[in-house]
Amino acid sequence: MDAEAKKLEELQRKQEKKRLEEEEEAAASKASKAPAKKLTQFEIQQSLAAAPASKAKSKPAKDADIEKNINHVIRETDEQFMAAGIEKHVASGVNEATELMRNLTASGGDSPDAHPERRRKAAFKSYEDREIPRIREENPGLKLSQIKEIIFKNWQKSPENPMNEGD
Repeated sequence: MDAEAKKLEELQRKQEKKRLEEEEEAAASKASKAPAKKLTQFEIQQSLAAAPASKAKSKPAKDADIEKNINHVIRETDEQFMAAGIEKHVASGVNEATELMRNLTASGGDSPDAHPERRRKAAFKSYEDREIPRIREENPGLKLSQIKEIIFKNWQKSPENPMNEGD
């Protein structure tokens, strides 16, 4: 019985192989069709004349499918902001954005007292320029470094010092 089973199995494999080869040949014959015949000038002219008519039929009838131009959308929103009285600020780039954020706050800008440490150096310089001649008159024998020490001590208590304004 083993011999019969082997023969039967081998016969089935041969039939399967033959069937696959036939399918392959059929697919290959479909793929290798004869080349298209050469078009004449008349046929080319006819196809060109028919092309615009087919394009007109295939055009979409709805304008809703077309996406709006982003520049028009931006312009319309700008006009709406202007009509509502809202000021719009635009910054492109990191430097411009940081400068814009520095200039703008929720309250409309920094108050001069918000950051007294920013004004301290300039205020001290003007105080020092004004006080050096006065201290020299009072103490003519002092060196410049000693005069500056006295001025700095006075500056620490002075109402002109921006750091003392909050006290």
